[in-house]
Amino acid sequence: MNATLRILPLSPNDVAAALRLSTQAGWNQLPQDWQRLLDLWPDQCLGGWISDTLVATGTLSTYGKALAWVGMILVDQQYRGRGFGGAIFDAIMRLAAELDVQTLGLAATALGQPVYAKRGFTIASRINRWLGPATTLSARSPAQRPRPDWRRILDLDRQATSIDRSSLLRHIAGEAGASLRASPEGFALGRLGRTAAHVGPIVATEAAAANNLVDELLEDVARSAPGAAVLIDVPCGSPIEQHLRARGFAVSRELAIMLLPLRPLPLADDPRIFAATSFEAG
Repeated sequence: MNATLRILPLSPNDVAAALRLSTQAGWNQLPQDWQRLLDLWPDQCLGGWISDTLVATGTLSTYGKALAWVGMILVDQQYRGRGFGGAIFDAIMRLAAELDVQTLGLAATALGQPVYAKRGFTIASRINRWLGPATTLSARSPAQRPRPDWRRILDLDRQATSIDRSSLLRHIAGEAGASLRASPEGFALGRLGRTAAHVGPIVATEAAAANNLVDELLEDVARSAPGAAVLIDVPCGSPIEQHLRARGFAVSRELAIMLLPLRPLPLADDPRIFAATSFEAG
C-alpha cells in the first residue's frame, strides 16, 4: 500500500531538500534559484512529504491574475510511479484556480507534452535550450556598464510581455553573481547555475541589439568564470539563432510552451522576446 503524500508549502528551511531533487534530475538550479521562488511566491511553492522526507515539489509563479507559470514539478527517483507527480501538479492546478488565474503556462519536454495535454494544455510555441561556451571577442574591449535605467527596462518588458515582471527582474539582478546589461534598445540578464551560467531574459527591439547583449553577457561570464558553459532558452526560429551558432552554441534540449487555455500570449510569441527567463518562471 502506498504511503499518503502530505502536501504543504515549502519554507526556506526546505531549500536544501528541494535542491537535492532538482540536482538529482540533472537540472541547473542553485540554492538561490529556489530561494528566489520562495521570496517572490512564498505560498505558491509546494512540497510533498512522505514522513519527514521531501519527495516532490511544484511551484506557481504568478503575474497578477493574467498569467501563472507552473514549474519545478519534481519527484524523487525512488518514489516515482506512485502518482506523486500528478498529485503535486493537481495541487498546483487547484492553487491556480483559487487565485483565479486567467492563463496557466509551462515548458514541457516531449515526454511531458501528452501528460499535460490530457489536463487541457495546448502547445502555443516551441523553445530551444542552446548551450555553448563563454568566450570573449578578441576585437572587443570590455564593455562599460552604465547605471541601469530601470524605468526603461521595466517599460520595455511590460510592452513585450503584457505582464508585470518587475519583482522577478529586480530580484535576479540583485543576486550574487548576476549580470545586467542594458542599452536603449533592450536589456538582458545573466546569472550563475549549477552546471552552466544562464543568460535570460533577453528583451530587445531588434535582433542586432539582442546579439550585442548576448556578446556582452558571454564576455561577463568568460571573465568571471573562464571556461564556463552558458545556456540560453530561445524561442524556436528566433533571428538570434544564427548568431548563437557563430558563437559556438548548439541546441541541447527542445521543449514546448503549453498554455491552458490556449490564447495569444505575448510572453510566448512577442518578437521582442529573444530569450526566456527560465523554464520554471517563464
